[in-house]
Amino acid sequence: MGTNEILTLLAIIVSFGTYYAGVKRGEAKERKRRQYELEMEEDRRLYELKSKLVDNCVDMVDRRKDTGPSALAKLDLHQLKSDQKIREAIEEIKARTDLDPWEGREADIQDVDLVKFFKYIREHKIKFGHMRNSVEDVVKRVKELD
Repeated sequence: MGTNEILTLLAIIVSFGTYYAGVKRGEAKERKRRQYELEMEEDRRLYELKSKLVDNCVDMVDRRKDTGPSALAKLDLHQLKSDQKIREAIEEIKARTDLDPWEGREADIQDVDLVKFFKYIREHKIKFGHMRNSVEDVVKRVKELD
């Protein structure tokens, strides 16, 4: 085999390697793009859900149907999948209704994961109100699970 044949073979190998690396890089970029789109779609869905839940609570308060922890318990806030998003939703409710959704019990829920808290409420069909469960009692029960 002569020098020309070796150089030709090397050029083919380098060309193939370059092509293959480009294809792999393109596939990786496409995977990242798809992952980003999925994350953006999930964020959009959760934002819409949060808006809907907040609107429902504001409507309950406006119609004098329910307020406070009892109203929050009916919203299925655990669907927001994030303690931070739940806290943001509750702050928005507070701002839009000029009422304290926790009815003075906000200190009780500062160190509890609200996803677990509202999931526990849903799973155990907890009701708040006169002579029923208190926020403090439910927080204790949720913490005992950890």
